[in-house]
Amino acid sequence: MQKRKDRAVQQRQRFWRDEDGSTAVALAVMLAMLMSFASMAIDIGYAMATKAGLDTVAKAGALAGARELGRVYEGQTFGQQAAYQVTTSDRAAIVAAARDIAQKNPVLGHAIGLGDSDIQVGEWDMSRRTFTATDDRPNAVRVAARRDTTHNGPVTTFLANVLGISSLSVSAVDIAALGPVGSVPPGELDLPIAVSKAWFTDGHRCGNAIKFYPTGTLEGCAAWHSFQETPSSANTLQQILTGLQDGTYQSPETIVGVTQYEFIGGTVASKFSSMQSLYNAKKDASGQWKTFVTVYDDTDCSNPSGPATIVGFTTAIVTQVTTTPEKTIQAVLQCDAFETGRPGGPDYGTGASAPTIVQAS
Repeated sequence: MQKRKDRAVQQRQRFWRDEDGSTAVALAVMLAMLMSFASMAIDIGYAMATKAGLDTVAKAGALAGARELGRVYEGQTFGQQAAYQVTTSDRAAIVAAARDIAQKNPVLGHAIGLGDSDIQVGEWDMSRRTFTATDDRPNAVRVAARRDTTHNGPVTTFLANVLGISSLSVSAVDIAALGPVGSVPPGELDLPIAVSKAWFTDGHRCGNAIKFYPTGTLEGCAAWHSFQETPSSANTLQQILTGLQDGTYQSPETIVGVTQYEFIGGTVASKFSSMQSLYNAKKDASGQWKTFVTVYDDTDCSNPSGPATIVGFTTAIVTQVTTTPEKTIQAVLQCDAFETGRPGGPDYGTGASAPTIVQAS
C-alpha cells in the first residue's frame, strides 16, 4: 500500500514539474511575441512620424520651387511665356528655393537634403491629374523628400533588430502647380471690361478673337464695368480710365465667386476716347496690349446693368482700338498665360503665379 502511495506522489511531482516547464516555455514565447509587436509598433510609429515630416518638407519644397517658377513668368510678356523653355539659371533658382526650404525644416532632428533627381520641373495636367517632366512651358514642380540609402540615410530601427530589421526607407512626394487664377491682389487688373461666361459656354475658348466693343452680341460678348465703384455710370468710368492711365486708380482685390463688380449697361460711347488713350499708353511697338480681365457670371451676351459676380479671369491681347469708321476694340483671349494671383478658379486659360499643392503623398 505504501509503495502505491509513493508512486502516486512521484507521478504528481513529475506532472507539476512538466507543467511548470511548459508554462515557462509558453511564457517565453509569449514574451518574445509581445516584444516583437512592441518593437514593430514603436518603429512603425517612428517611421510614420518621419513620413509626415518628409511630407511637410516635400510640400514646402514644391511650393517654394513653383513660386520661383511663377516669378519667372511674372517678368515675361505673353510671347515670352508662350515660348518659354527653362533656362539653366531658372532651374538653378527653382532647385535652390526647394533645397533652402528643406534645409530649414529638419524631420525629427534630421536635416533633409534634396538630390537633383528629387526636384523636377514639368507640366501638371489638371484634367488627367498627371505630371510630366518637361522644360517646355512648365507649370509645376515635383519634390521628393526621402530617408533611404540614396539620400539622408534610412531610418534606424530601435527594437525591430530582434526581427532582423535594422532600418526602414521612408519617402514623400508632392507636386505644386500654377493652377487657374482664383484671386488677384489690388492693382492687378487694368481694364474696366469683363467677358461674359456665356462666351466660353457657347463653345469659344482662349485663343479665339473677341470684340470688347461693340458689345451685346456673341461676337462682342463683353461689358463695361466700374469695378466696385458706385454709381456705376459713364462719369465713374471716365475717372477709372483716366486713373488707370496715370496710375492714380488701383483696381480692387478680386476673388472668384465672392467679388461682385458694378456693370454699367449700354454702350458708353461718349467715353470711348478715354479708352483709346489708355490703349495708346499701354500698347507695345507692335500695337498689342497684354491685359488681364475678369469673367462675369451670365447666361448670355446682353449688356448687364448693376452687380454681377466674378467667376474667373482671362488674359487678353488687345490688338486694335479704332474710332472711325466705327468705334471698336479688337482682342484675342490667350491660352497658357500666367498672371500675378493665386489659384482656385475655373480654367479660362490663365494660370496664377502663386502655386498650390495639387498632389500629395
